[in-house]
Amino acid sequence: VDTGEGPATSTMVATVAERAHASWAAREALDRLGALAEDAVAQVRARDRVSLGRTLDSAHAALQVAGASTPRLDAACAMLRDAGCLGAKLSGAGGGGVAFGLVADPDAAVRVCEAVRPLGLSTHATTVG
Repeated sequence: VDTGEGPATSTMVATVAERAHASWAAREALDRLGALAEDAVAQVRARDRVSLGRTLDSAHAALQVAGASTPRLDAACAMLRDAGCLGAKLSGAGGGGVAFGLVADPDAAVRVCEAVRPLGLSTHATTVG
């Protein structure tokens, strides 16, 4: 989904860097993202969608702590999960923009798009693998 908001990437990178410099919790959250990325690679290779969904949720939570998310992105991720996604997270530098969700199959993607579209968010479905 596209939230239609967001500052320049360079602005968000600077904002998150400042927060990480000032906050132990933000530094810890950013450090955790590396381990989560490694987990995600293993889960993709194993085709373990359920665990990958949980990892996406954990990564989004870490990005919230780091200051990269926004209330609108958080709401978009919650809507994606409520609509049937196995997990969801923001994409890119944060501060607005795009969130994506992982579904179990193409039919679920159609259902999620149909559930979220009336909320005024632009949606796109794609298949990977």
